[in-house]
Amino acid sequence: MSFLGKTFGKIVSGSQTKSTNSIQNEPFQKVNFSHDTQLTLTHLRKVFYEYQHPKNEQSSPKDDKLYQILPLFIKAFSQSSLSDINDKFGDVGDFCFACSRLLVNEISKRVHDDLVLVKFFEIKTSDDATDGAGLLSTVNLLASGPPFLIEIMTKCLLPSRLVMCVYLFICLSEPKDSILDHCEFNAKERRILFQKSFQQLLIKLCQISCTCDELVDGDSLKLLFKIISSTCEQHNVAWRQTATDALLTLTKNFNTKSINYVHANECVQQCLLCLDPGEICSSNLIERTNLLITLLTFIRETSSLSQILLDDFRLNSGYKIIVDIILRLEKEYTKEECRHVLKNLFFTLEEFVSAGSIELKPNSTNVNMFKIEGFQVPQPQGKGRTVRNIYAFQCLLHIFNRVQSYELGVFVLETIRNIYVKDECNYFILESQNLLFYSLDDSSMKVHLKNNDIQVKFIEILEFIIFGLKFVPCKELVSIGLSIQNYNFTKWSTNCANFLLKLIKTSPIYKDAFRELGLLEMLVSCMQKFAALLKEKSVDNPDLSHIDQQQKDLGFLIMNILTSLISQNSENSKLFRQIGGARVAHNMVPYKLCRTQALNIVSTLLLTTAGEDDMSTLLGLMHTAKMEDLELKNSVLKSLLNTLRESHRTRTVFRKSGGFVYVVSVLISMEGSLSIPARPPWDTVKRQEIFSILKTILNTLTVSMRYEPANAKFFETEVRWKSLCAALRLLGCFEADNKQFKAKSKDEKNFIKRSFDVFETYFCTLDETCFQNVDSAENTPQLSPNSKLDHLDQKLIYICYIMRLLYDTAIDSFDSEELLVDFSETFDVRPFNRQANRQSSESHIKHPDPKAQMTSSTIIKRSNSFLKNLTNPIDEPFIIHPGAVSSIL
Repeated sequence: MSFLGKTFGKIVSGSQTKSTNSIQNEPFQKVNFSHDTQLTLTHLRKVFYEYQHPKNEQSSPKDDKLYQILPLFIKAFSQSSLSDINDKFGDVGDFCFACSRLLVNEISKRVHDDLVLVKFFEIKTSDDATDGAGLLSTVNLLASGPPFLIEIMTKCLLPSRLVMCVYLFICLSEPKDSILDHCEFNAKERRILFQKSFQQLLIKLCQISCTCDELVDGDSLKLLFKIISSTCEQHNVAWRQTATDALLTLTKNFNTKSINYVHANECVQQCLLCLDPGEICSSNLIERTNLLITLLTFIRETSSLSQILLDDFRLNSGYKIIVDIILRLEKEYTKEECRHVLKNLFFTLEEFVSAGSIELKPNSTNVNMFKIEGFQVPQPQGKGRTVRNIYAFQCLLHIFNRVQSYELGVFVLETIRNIYVKDECNYFILESQNLLFYSLDDSSMKVHLKNNDIQVKFIEILEFIIFGLKFVPCKELVSIGLSIQNYNFTKWSTNCANFLLKLIKTSPIYKDAFRELGLLEMLVSCMQKFAALLKEKSVDNPDLSHIDQQQKDLGFLIMNILTSLISQNSENSKLFRQIGGARVAHNMVPYKLCRTQALNIVSTLLLTTAGEDDMSTLLGLMHTAKMEDLELKNSVLKSLLNTLRESHRTRTVFRKSGGFVYVVSVLISMEGSLSIPARPPWDTVKRQEIFSILKTILNTLTVSMRYEPANAKFFETEVRWKSLCAALRLLGCFEADNKQFKAKSKDEKNFIKRSFDVFETYFCTLDETCFQNVDSAENTPQLSPNSKLDHLDQKLIYICYIMRLLYDTAIDSFDSEELLVDFSETFDVRPFNRQANRQSSESHIKHPDPKAQMTSSTIIKRSNSFLKNLTNPIDEPFIIHPGAVSSIL
């Protein structure tokens, strides 16, 4: 390859030029030239001296002489650093001035014809550097030297001439394929080499501050804005990119004078006119978007000095144009290039939020009364991180409101989150404007209609504010409550409810905050809507099986939130009762669908102060329920049982509210439930429900008297054990007269004599293999075919179980984990798992895994262990309630 070709090739590849920073920071160090280079440099000095001091004025023109010097300069310095060029070539300043002036003059001669101008700069002969291409290459090399050389070039008005050339080149025709003699490059390659060299020279000039001033003084700066906003053929896009790079490079050296020039010449308005929606179509959408990105970047870089360009952008509908372009890109989102440019636009918009010269500070007086320990309002960090442009943030909210696609919604929310994360102060600056509060509370935002992933992203922003900044965002919390209330039974409401439930569990301060901010009333209102829905649906569908799953999820979440709010918070429970929440919860207990959640609320109320009315209402619910609705009564009793275990005050309230009478009344209402055969209405009730509620009734009575002498005395004197015994005898498994069961055969007589087996099976171990097909069509329990006791009267088995319950009542062992297998497990009744809190429970044999299969050997081992305990006086259990023993007898 020829010498000049190699030089241009290095320019294209970028190996010839260096960035401004590298040029300015490169140490001035001597370079050991080769002998040939030293000779070339010596010759260069001599020839240039002769150029400066001609002996004969009639000789060839000075410009021609200068062209002859160019190859020497290129040969001397194309392979070395120019940082110390002044030491090697003392006349480099004069040489730079001469070359720059010559380049300016050559451009001025041909400025009337852009094609002629291009032909002048393109390579014509590979071995010749004495033409326009050589001149351009020489000035390009000089621009890589010390900054003072560029200052010389600006004095020659070179920057303005180069910008004017770019303005002309934007309309060049496409080069035709042609090959010149003695040139190894075709037409397109020559054009590309010229573009690269020209671009590098212009960018090098723009890196020095004096260039910006020269362009302003020469009224050429506005040409860059015209170039970047113009349309062009594809082969000229490189020229428009050259102008874009030059403009963005200049922004680093902008001053007030330059900004005022841009404002006076309405350069921003000019660009925005080209971004009008009417001027944009699918073919130029990417091009126009890149223009917008360039304009936003330019304004942001210069805004630290003055707000004037920011104001120009806003007053000329710049933010509306951003929204319009993004919506246009959304329609073309399937295209890879559209996705790429859209991502760049959002990143630029994120940076644009920090544009401005006026520093915004958070108003510390706006901090609310709910302050988490250690919280302080952060101070602005600056350095391009702090929000200074509120309008740009509002633009993001408008975009979020109008976009339809999931991807763009995520883009917006990730951008907003990044803004908050950049500087912890940003939220508090924006919070004073109520911007996020507006986005939640405004129905036009339609957050409830967005994709579920977008809703989750939105809530993640709130979680960052709360957990990342340790701040209680009152306005946002109110808006969340309004969202749940206004958009009831939507996925958005469910997500908000999950968020509130998570929030309550993080800090007790939120319980007070929810009360003071009115969220408690909102949630009660939502629970009332859920209760009304259940009432409406139950008319045609009593089991409520047709209720939408989303409606159920939200209703349960709201009830769980309310349970957490009133738990261990007397103020919340007091307000909850005042606004009718307790009444609603009691009315929802009969609905099996939400019974567990409703009873959780009621149980929590019972554990708070002023729970007497709730106790009476709950007990009265069992009295008003249908006689055969044992499932409801059992659920109520189990809920009541849990509260009785927890609180001394609750056990006292239970006695004063007539709890003993209500519970025994439930037992009385079960008259005939264990009759064989079953009589209406008990023929429709599963036996497992009967056995389960019997255990719960006696367990409730026992726990209510535990550690409560007053309750035990009240039961013994007012309710009486005789009444309990009489109620049990009415169940239907006891005969009215005394009767002795007789065996029908000799084998049976022998078997009954082994009373220990009967006792072992039905009283101690209560083996689950004793019963099979409990809920047959005839509703009559059948013994297993392999059972040794299949000829016993079924009523005797029921009586044994009742005796066992009375036994556990006598020694207060219902809550012990060391009990033998519970007989109710035969009927798939889940036992309570509570820690043993009575010393007497230590006398029982440890309970094995209830799922493990019981063999005859394990039964024998258990019975032996049980008998050993009974024969050891030290391990005998204490009798707590003698009345239960009397009932057994």
